[in-house]
Amino acid sequence: MISSRKRFGEEKINERLRMVREKFEGARGKLRFARKIGESHSNISRYERGRTVPAHVLARVAEAYSVNPEWLLTGKGAMLMPTEADRVRGLELALPSAPRDREKLVGREELSDFYVLPLLRDPTAAGPGRRITDEDVEGPAIIHRAWCPHPDTTDYVRVRGDSMEPVIPDGSIVTIDKSYSNPEELIGQVVAIYIAETEEVTIRRLQKDAVKPRCYIGVPDNAGGNNRPVVLTRDDRVIGRVVSVHALVR
Repeated sequence: MISSRKRFGEEKINERLRMVREKFEGARGKLRFARKIGESHSNISRYERGRTVPAHVLARVAEAYSVNPEWLLTGKGAMLMPTEADRVRGLELALPSAPRDREKLVGREELSDFYVLPLLRDPTAAGPGRRITDEDVEGPAIIHRAWCPHPDTTDYVRVRGDSMEPVIPDGSIVTIDKSYSNPEELIGQVVAIYIAETEEVTIRRLQKDAVKPRCYIGVPDNAGGNNRPVVLTRDDRVIGRVVSVHALVR
């Protein structure tokens, strides 16, 4: 006789619950995941091991992480519900057909040389696995492919603060390419770093710890005051490399 849990694919729901947790909170983020949906750490462990997941828990997961309820229940469709950021990434550029007007806008460049990306209000919105909400998006932004070689894995983000001046002035916009995330390959580069304890993202220049060679430090170019180095813990992550900076000339 087939149990009701197997008949309704409950064991697959357990697996999908784990997939959501690891995507948004990382392999060791079970406690953060539990807190966000109002469950205990031990309950989450039980659900992922195969215990029946209550409907109210599934509802909280769907709401907290914008997960598609149909996917969570059946595995059908996309994992995440579309957001304004997804819509913006899907926009196609449409320029006037008149050659003279077109030349004024893009000169000799081809239309395929430009991408549309969502402009995010704050680096924290670019956190690893974080679901970008409509409130995170300032609006669409057009960017040239020379500044964005990997548009599908690039975030376009407005930066606040003077920790990286003069390279990155306060209020400037940067591209963060998430396809570059191996810290060993990014020593000396400006990167976006996810701080697990505060669930925030900061931009620093990555260096190796002189005392502990296997550890990394995010160093501000403009040190002093509140601009201090960040020593990466095991839970912290390099999100990606800052590829370009767009700012007003002062």
